[in-house]
Amino acid sequence: MLGFPDAEDPDIVYRDGITDATYLEGEHHVREYTRAFDGLRAAALSPQRSTQLIKSILKEYTR
Repeated sequence: MLGFPDAEDPDIVYRDGITDATYLEGEHHVREYTRAFDGLRAAALSPQRSTQLIKSILKEYTR
C-alpha cells in the first residue's frame, strides 16, 4: 500500500505478481487491503515471540 501526504494524491494498493504488477486505485481497494493487513498484524506474533518460536523449532531440527 502506498500512502501519500498530499490529499490530491490518494493512497493506492500496489499488488506484485510473478508476471505482472497492478496498481489498484479507489477507496474501496485501499479499505479492503487495509482491513486485510490489519487482520494479519493482529494475528501475527510479536518480534520477540517470533524469535522464540523460530529458536524452539530450530532446536528440534538440530538435535
